[in-house]
Amino acid sequence: MTEKEYTNLIRSRAQAEDTIGNEIIELIDEAVSLYPQSSALWCLRGDLLQRGEDDKKYDLSDALSSYTKAIEIDPNFAEAYESIGYYYDVIDDDPEKAVKAFERAVELGAGIDSYVGLARVMAELKNDKKSIQAFLNNSPFREAQKVKTIWKEIASGMYD
Repeated sequence: MTEKEYTNLIRSRAQAEDTIGNEIIELIDEAVSLYPQSSALWCLRGDLLQRGEDDKKYDLSDALSSYTKAIEIDPNFAEAYESIGYYYDVIDDDPEKAVKAFERAVELGAGIDSYVGLARVMAELKNDKKSIQAFLNNSPFREAQKVKTIWKEIASGMYD
């Protein structure tokens, strides 16, 4: 199986599951062992480990290690920085580190989720709402529903 075939198979199986079972974790481990220089597979591994069952052989810090490995392979892999941003925000509750990761993801051309994550963390850190609004209005995703929704949440004081 090629790297792309592994990625497609794993993502397809993972989308159908709320919690990632050992079978999918074993499959991603097989994939990274066959393609150890794939930053995309390492990042996917981290995402899956975060969604894994509680009785798994990995803990949440292994997800962060997977993202770090992805960046070691490709220092410009925006998706890994985005995942690190969410890891620091949600798992470690460290918004300062989350901001740095999201900012790097945005610098590297990340997608909408990096912009939304960064805006939310900025709001949690009590950044000025006008500067957050300007950041979102200047983003390439300013017309997207996700951006409009996060702005409404921030403006309403949801993250104060």
